[in-house]
Amino acid sequence: MLHKLLALHRPLVSRDVNEGHRAATSLELFYDLVIVIAIAIVAVQFHHAVVNNHIVDGVISFLMVFWGIWWTWSGFTFFSAGYDSDDVPYRIAVFVQLVGALILAAGVEPAFEHNDFRLVMIGFIVMRLALVALWLRVYRSDCGDRGMALRSAVGIILCQIGWCILILVLPESMVMGGFVVLALCEHFVPFYAVRKKKSKIHKDHIVERFGLLTIIVLGEALLALVGAIQALVAHYEPQLLNAIVGGLVIIFTIWWLYFEEEEHPVIGKGRKEFIWGYGHGIIFAAIAAIGAGLAIVTDVLTDHGKISETIAYASVAIPVAIFLGVFWLIHDYHSTRTLKVKMIYPLGAALVLLSVFSGFGLIVIGAILVVMLIARLLWLNPAQ
Repeated sequence: MLHKLLALHRPLVSRDVNEGHRAATSLELFYDLVIVIAIAIVAVQFHHAVVNNHIVDGVISFLMVFWGIWWTWSGFTFFSAGYDSDDVPYRIAVFVQLVGALILAAGVEPAFEHNDFRLVMIGFIVMRLALVALWLRVYRSDCGDRGMALRSAVGIILCQIGWCILILVLPESMVMGGFVVLALCEHFVPFYAVRKKKSKIHKDHIVERFGLLTIIVLGEALLALVGAIQALVAHYEPQLLNAIVGGLVIIFTIWWLYFEEEEHPVIGKGRKEFIWGYGHGIIFAAIAAIGAGLAIVTDVLTDHGKISETIAYASVAIPVAIFLGVFWLIHDYHSTRTLKVKMIYPLGAALVLLSVFSGFGLIVIGAILVVMLIARLLWLNPAQ
């Protein structure tokens, strides 16, 4: 009996970066599912804020809450890519993080409606402290990474103390400034913890994990079109049909552009891989905002919004342009591709922003993305 109990606990050591057939585990997928619940709630609240003309407050709340969701997901994802004993203590620590994610999700509505971020921050702190427990296990188990593990644990703990002070001590007027400072500190922790130490992440595994979340968030964006289709069935409106077709083309083309990139040149190259990882936080937020924007367009076209059609179309165009710009930064900017290939994303982003004033709606954005995709396919794979 004692032997069986001891077998439930295994040393938490680094995984082999060259391990074959390293697929996402069922626990990682479960974690993603809970995170997406929070993302969906944020997108809905952002949609309601913008469509009711609370644009500035909605954008600020969206950025703050989405950052908390993405940052906790990213911390666990990189950790599990390097260390995953899959024993009982590991699973319990992950379950605690999932409880924190649910607390965070429960605090999304008060954050948007009343600028009350306390529950969001509590959920965030619970998730981060559970990650501290995992890093301390690495410190005890893997002598080769003890320094990095200790720096990670101490850095996260200090940041959580800062979040507690922000919640319990500082006045509401200092929440925004305190958030920015603490978010920057959070980003500095992994940058400092790794230092000159070579990254121990499994490249293919981390690419798969980020790709899976991209697919899930794109799926959430597609869900936003269900309401548009229902409205079109109830009452035919040419502009609504335009929005549905344009929205579908936008989402399908973004999927194609993202997964057409098979090479991720900066992963495993020291500090540059932070650009790839941090950049994806903006990509995920942009895709979630696109989904919210599609719902906003539907509401405005069916006379359920308090904003103009131009602003509604901009709520889709701006995140699409941001996606293109950041995707260019993490891929083409560091590549040896020709200048004409490198200019596709920046030029496309500029045209997408200008399309807001074209008067033709989302179909123009979709057309721009399709032309971009065709150009990249032709220029990256010229006929032999």
